Amino acid sequence: MNHKILIVEDDRLNNLIYQYIFKKEPYAIDYALDGQQAIEKVENEDYSLVILDVNLPVIDGYGVAKYIRTLEKKEGKPRKPIIMVSASFDVQNKERLNAKKFDVDEFFPKPFNINVLKAVINGYISKFELEANIIQNTTITELVAKFG
Repeated sequence: MNHKILIVEDDRLNNLIYQYIFKKEPYAIDYALDGQQAIEKVENEDYSLVILDVNLPVIDGYGVAKYIRTLEKKEGKPRKPIIMVSASFDVQNKERLNAKKFDVDEFFPKPFNINVLKAVINGYISKFELEANIIQNTTITELVAKFG
């Protein structure tokens, strides 16, 4: 299964770092430089996971996260993991609380451990694949019996 990850980051140097991090990973990576671009991409593409910077131009990361969750509910789309990142060291606890408030799955303060980030992403992708395989290999009758 081909997985596509959207990275929403306005700092071009950080985007180069993300390119390096994911260079050998089997994911297609797409980038948005501000919150508005992220929303447009999410409306037109199906991403397995989104990495969002908190402080973005036009629309901040929280606004993007809220939009994604609203769109998923409105269109009946599966819930995609959102990982939020922030370099705001002095307000990290506030950022974590806001991340929970906006239904974000993970929060990483910058700089983050690359291996931990990759492990978290791989965990979400593995879960996504497992759920897809269960649904694909199960009849509707079996799903109703199993989940009600």
